Amino acid sequence: MGEKIRTAVEIAMEKAEKLSSLSKKEKERIEVKKKIDPILASFFKGELDPESLWKELRQEKKPVLGQFQARLIESITISLSQKEIKRRKNAVLALEHLKKNPDTVYVEKLLNSLEDMSIRYMKEKDDFYSRLESYIENNPKLLLRQINSGGKKIMARISVEEAINQSQDWQDFLSQHEKKYAAEFSNCLKGLKEELGV
Repeated sequence: MGEKIRTAVEIAMEKAEKLSSLSKKEKERIEVKKKIDPILASFFKGELDPESLWKELRQEKKPVLGQFQARLIESITISLSQKEIKRRKNAVLALEHLKKNPDTVYVEKLLNSLEDMSIRYMKEKDDFYSRLESYIENNPKLLLRQINSGGKKIMARISVEEAINQSQDWQDFLSQHEKKYAAEFSNCLKGLKEELGV
């Protein structure tokens, strides 16, 4: 309770002190981040497409482009929609074309691997869900659950979706599926970042 309430001036002075103790490289990184954040926010909101991003950044140097690519790559997840993965892939490639010595062939190959992996991930998940859904629909007893109502136990019917979500088979599948693809996806992202030097 005895904490002192700091004024805006004290907070600003504290930040200025921290900034003055940073190395030149750290200060440059902060400046790049200040430049990147608003542009990336516009891209993620859908206000910029990959071509607009390319136009916005065509005068930038390789370190800034690399940081943009790194942030775009870090935003790609296995469960992202195919449309959004393709959009981010195209943005990474557009920025690669701005570099003095682009390596678009290998970078595109790695990005395609991420895209293919995401497609396989979703397809396997959807296929397992469909098989489980069919099994539950053909076994009506699986749609009954015992619940307490006013101190009495009664049988209630639940939806197929609820039955799937409560199914141990579904939970086990999701756990194994996530582990399998998370490691593979992470390795591919790491390889892509290494290739880009970010």
